[in-house]
Amino acid sequence: FDLLAGLVGSILEVISEADRDETQLLMDFRQRCLLTGQQIEFQTNEGQASGVCLGLNESGKLRVLGASGEVEIESGEANLIRTVG
Repeated sequence: FDLLAGLVGSILEVISEADRDETQLLMDFRQRCLLTGQQIEFQTNEGQASGVCLGLNESGKLRVLGASGEVEIESGEANLIRTVG
């Protein structure tokens, strides 16, 4: 129980910090995004699509440059396309 209480306390502290400084939180996520600059696949309402990940926008959506232009992914799954070379 003590471990769980400590974990919950830490999570609440991080959430509190995020509420105070959303800009820093977004910058941290941008620095850690492993998909930025990479070719990815993702699902749209029209079906499977692919493109180059441009990173996160100001709202935290994933920006992707695909064949039909730039799209923003709000939720779902994006997968890195691995190339054999």
